[in-house]
Amino acid sequence: MHILTGIIVPAKDQNDNRLSDDEIRWGAEVALAPYEGEVWDWYADTSSAGRWSEIYPRNVIRATDTDFFDIVDYLNDAQKSEMEFYTGNNEDGRRLKSIAEYISEYKNNCTSSMQSFYLLQFAKLVYGAFTTDSHIFDYEYGSSKITEKRISEYKSDKDYYAIVLVDIHY
Repeated sequence: MHILTGIIVPAKDQNDNRLSDDEIRWGAEVALAPYEGEVWDWYADTSSAGRWSEIYPRNVIRATDTDFFDIVDYLNDAQKSEMEFYTGNNEDGRRLKSIAEYISEYKNNCTSSMQSFYLLQFAKLVYGAFTTDSHIFDYEYGSSKITEKRISEYKSDKDYYAIVLVDIHY
C-alpha cells in the first residue's frame, strides 16, 4: 500500500541559515530512517512525491509557501479518516466504547481479534506515534499529532519549517 506522507523538518540550520531543498530532503530521510520495517518497507526517492508527483510537482514545501498549511490540513484530515475507520462501524470494527467493553469482557480471549488491533491502531494515532496511518510526522516535535498549537508555531516562524511529501509503502 502506498501512502502520501508529509515529513515536517527544519528549513534552517543551527546558525539560522536557509537550507536548500536537497538539505531539507536529507532531513526527511534522517527522520524516516528509524522507522524502516515499522512504518515503511520502501519509499520513493525523496526528490519527488512519487505517485503524487502530478498533484505535487514540488515535494518540498516551505511554511512560507501558501500551500504548506493546506497540505498540513489535508494530511491531518487523512489521519482523522484513519481514526474514524478504526472506531467506526465496519465489518470488523465497533465504536470505541464497544471495543473497550469487548476487551474488558473478553480480555483473555481477544489476542487475535480485529477489535484489539483497531483499538491499538487508534491509540497510536491519538498518542501521536508515527505509523503507516499517520500521513504526517513532525520530526523535530517527534509526533504525528499536529495540534493547533503546533500549527501556530509553524505560522509564527514560517522560515524555519518545511514539509517533504514522500510516497511510502508498507
